[in-house]
Amino acid sequence: MAASPAIDLGEPLAALFKRARVADSLYRRYEGRLAELGVGDAGDLLEEVALKGIASLAIHERQAEKLRQALLGRRGWEDAAAVLAASFGGLSLDDTPAGVAAGDQ
Repeated sequence: MAASPAIDLGEPLAALFKRARVADSLYRRYEGRLAELGVGDAGDLLEEVALKGIASLAIHERQAEKLRQALLGRRGWEDAAAVLAASFGGLSLDDTPAGVAAGDQ
C-alpha cells in the first residue's frame, strides 16, 4: 500500500478544502457548522471524525470522500484515530529538549 500523505494538523480548513478540491461555495456552507463543533483545522477535523465519525460533520458524502483522500490517502475514515495518534507519536512528555542535560530540567 502506498504511504499516506504527510498530514499538517494545523492546516486551516479553508486550505484543506481547497487542497481537496471542494468548491469554495460548499466550504462556506460547511464553515459555520464546523466552527460550532470547534473544528478549526485538519487536526480538529481528524479528532472529531475519530471520536464521532464523519457523519457527525454533516458533510455531503462526495465532499467527505475528497477530504478523506486529501488527509488520509488510501486509508479510511476509520483510521482517523490511528493517524492522529501517529502524528503525535514523535512527541513525549519525557523527551528532554535539545540542548538541555537530563539533570538540568
